[in-house]
Amino acid sequence: MQEIIVHAQQIPMLGQKKIVLVKEAQKLLDLQKTTSKKLLIEYIANPTPHTLLIFAYTHKILDPNSALHTALVKNGMLVNCQKPYANQIPSWITQYVQERGYTIENHATLTLQVMVGDNLQVLANEIEKILISLPKASTITEKIINTNIKSSRTFNLLDFQKALSNKHLENINRIVSSFIQNPKKHPITQTISYLTTFFTNLVQLHHQNHTSPSQIAQLLKIHPYLANVYAKAMKNYTLAKGLENLQNLHQADLQAKGIGFASLSEITIIQELVAKIIAPTPKAHPRIPNTTYP
Repeated sequence: MQEIIVHAQQIPMLGQKKIVLVKEAQKLLDLQKTTSKKLLIEYIANPTPHTLLIFAYTHKILDPNSALHTALVKNGMLVNCQKPYANQIPSWITQYVQERGYTIENHATLTLQVMVGDNLQVLANEIEKILISLPKASTITEKIINTNIKSSRTFNLLDFQKALSNKHLENINRIVSSFIQNPKKHPITQTISYLTTFFTNLVQLHHQNHTSPSQIAQLLKIHPYLANVYAKAMKNYTLAKGLENLQNLHQADLQAKGIGFASLSEITIIQELVAKIIAPTPKAHPRIPNTTYP
């Protein structure tokens, strides 16, 4: 800590200001020592005006009850860079592109997120690659993204659940293709089991008539973000469709295990299953009353 403070107190060689950045500060053992904390608190009380001293904590938050936190609030600045939720990524992409002097179609932002993922640094890098070849003030379209970016995202079952909940056909197809290409990582029986739990919960929510995310989170004891996924799914899948999908999943499970059905490939089973899940429930034909003719 003494070395950091001495460096911060030194007069800048070039320019009027200088930045001292301490990366991965949560791993700095010196910060755990009482003497080091005291030195830092004393510096914060009377900082060098020509130095911007930054401690970057990764995946950790400074104890709000500590003397160091109190000193920073009084004489410095605390910035909490919270990772955005998945549903906030499209607006972040739009804003980033606009700040660079371009525009992007709404559907293109979703395509970019699906192909690249939610890591902001990776997204920014991929956007910069696209902008290099475009004239200023151009609009980024879905076609441009598909042409210039190769999907590097690894999908999981939660991604699949979200895509099915939204009935986003493009995302569903991408994820299914990814699962088919990696059968060892995504065995079909595991996928069926996961979706069976999902639709069982969905049927339960319909029976309980719980539609708000807060009610859903409380009943299923899940994170509020996942509760929003269920809330969206309840709008796209009725109780009747939920029950129908449980039957579809049971049949697919038997097919995957080779019980009572002709032998089918896992690719055929998953493709047919997804088609049945997202298909609308056929309306029942009205009953024709019995009529006695003379």
